[in-house]
Formats: sequence, structure tokens, C-alpha cells
Amino acid sequence: MTYSNFEESLLKGLDVIASENRLGNITTQLVSRYSGIPEAKMLRHISSLDVIVASWFQLKQRKLRVVIDGFNGVDSKEGYLQQMGNLLELPSLLTLLVAKNIDRMIDVDIIEDLRHSFRESLLQAIVHLKGTSDRSHEELAGEVMFTLSEVVSYGSKDSRRKIASLKKNLPWEIECDLFPSQEVIKRLAVSESGFIFDPVSGKSYSANSSAMSILKILQRTTDVGEITSIITDEYDVLSSMAERDILDFSVNLRGLFS
Repeated sequence: MTYSNFEESLLKGLDVIASENRLGNITTQLVSRYSGIPEAKMLRHISSLDVIVASWFQLKQRKLRVVIDGFNGVDSKEGYLQQMGNLLELPSLLTLLVAKNIDRMIDVDIIEDLRHSFRESLLQAIVHLKGTSDRSHEELAGEVMFTLSEVVSYGSKDSRRKIASLKKNLPWEIECDLFPSQEVIKRLAVSESGFIFDPVSGKSYSANSSAMSILKILQRTTDVGEITSIITDEYDVLSSMAERDILDFSVNLRGLFS
């Protein structure tokens, strides 16, 4: 095997790791398993794992900027759906754009910059679409981001359904199932012992302080963009962290009523 073939195998292995949303903890054992290169052989030919991860991420950065530029040029339904379909066919890139956990070997500042640019390009694409919705562009963009996060986080039939919906529907046509109905949300309560419970069904789950804060905000508004903004302002956290907490909360909440 030439060094070129050796490196290509490692890069392909990292592609699969990213596609399966396993970038949270990249180890030599993991790369070895996914690339088919024995760990001992790998370590003989590279000075450190950081080097190959950095090389892989550099390639991905260029492809991510192509994706972002593609959304920047959207001015029609057909163009939007084509760009979304292209992105959903590139799961390794999608993971980099929305996954909650990314190994520190991947430059966090660059990731955040790329994610911010992607959010902005998605928002502008939605602004340029012609359609009817009583929801703000920011809320629609937020819901698309959350749906993409769910696609990456949960490899299930539900994920496949969401992928199909994203490929064929405009943002305001996507089935809105991030949270239960507002009627249900408003009747939820928090116990002194730290449980969120539904007095009608009797179901409950143990919740942390973030979930309790989100519930209080959610009982006033279901606008994802507004919820994110309130959390980032009140608790001085990054929007990506707020979005992660909101997504975790929505998953637990839906589990309460499933």
C-alpha cells in the first residue's frame, strides 16, 4: 500500500465516523476500525492523530464553504430544495454543521464560524423564498436547524422521515413536531423535587435547571429563534449551547408523551 492509499483510507474512515455522528471522541482505535488500517501500522506512519484529523478537516472546510455559498445563491423553491437535498446526501458535512459534540482536535473557532455562516445563509435563503407563513423567517430557519440536528443525532426511522420531509418541503411546510401542542405545554408543571410532570396523564421526568428554564420560556412562546435568544441573553451562553439544550429538552418532552 502506497502512502497515498494509506492516507486516503484514513480520510475515508474519518468520513464514515463523521457520517455516523461519532466525532465527539476521535481515537486511534476508532480511526483504525473505520479505516481498516491496523492501529500499530497507523502509528508507525503518522506523527500523531491530530495531523490526519487536521488534514481531513481542511478538506471538509472547503466543501462546507461550497454548501454555504450554494444556499447564498438560492432564490426559488427548486433551488432551495436542490441545495437541501445536496446537503442531506453529505452526512459527514451535516454532522460538522449541527452535531452537539465535536472533538477538540477539530478547531472549535473555525467550526463556530462555519456554523454561523451556514445559519445566516439558510436564513437568507428562506427570506428570498416566496410563500405564505405567519411565522418569522428566524423561527422557520431555527426549525430547519433543529430538524437537521435531529437527523444527525438520532439514526432512526424518524430521522429518515425527517430527511424525506426536508428534501421535498419548504420550511413552513415541514411537519411541526418539535414540541407538543401549546395546550399541553401550558399545563405542564415543575415539582419541588425537580420533575416536569403532566397533571392530566400523570407522566413525569427528572429535569435539570436548563430544562425548567426552557419550559417557562416555552409557555410564553414557541418561536425557536426567540427561545434561543432569551437563553443566550439571560444565561450568557453560546447560541449553539442553547440550541443543544432546547433539542435535548424537546426529545425528553416528546418521550413523555410517546
